Amino acid sequence: MRDTGRRNIYFSLAAIPSHLLMAAWKGALTIASPSLFMFANVLFTLGLAAVKLLVVLADRQSRRRGDGAVLARAYRWSGLVLVVCSLGYAALCLPLVFGEGSTERYSYEVAIAIATVTFVELGFSIHGFMSSRRRHDLLMEAVKLSNVAASLILLVLTQTALLSMTSETDHSRYNGVCGIVMAAIALLIGLRMCLRRLPSRTDAPS
Repeated sequence: MRDTGRRNIYFSLAAIPSHLLMAAWKGALTIASPSLFMFANVLFTLGLAAVKLLVVLADRQSRRRGDGAVLARAYRWSGLVLVVCSLGYAALCLPLVFGEGSTERYSYEVAIAIATVTFVELGFSIHGFMSSRRRHDLLMEAVKLSNVAASLILLVLTQTALLSMTSETDHSRYNGVCGIVMAAIALLIGLRMCLRRLPSRTDAPS
């Protein structure tokens, strides 16, 4: 556990069930009260679980076969997952922009909790990404970049919660625009991962 790269793999493995449970909870809310906005959040949560699963499987395969090239493939596949999830999220936010949907309302306590979690997660994600670049750890970088993208999506939920707390006015259009902007940034992160020129030889973890 003293090795940062190994901790990243262990934490990624441990996070998968929590992402799936969160997606199931959001999915249940979507069924109880149909909402494209909430369904978009379910999609991105499942994408985050998929990235972590890719990273864990790539780590195991590279250790078993001694094939470092699998790390680069996992990195690019993780980027592709972000691209797909970002496009899906943006598409599901479009009805909000055109006034054909609405976002949920949140209590003061829930809104503050969401905002706190969002900014803490964003700070840790950016710090972790910088650390992974210094270590040249592709798997860790894939996880941290996906966390950054997910934090951007959480910012949309944070805006939605805070606006619903402070005003009775329906801000769904603004939330939809914010969702598309954040999805576009997440999309750029995913595209950068897919198109980035990686070293011709990537060492398998020791």
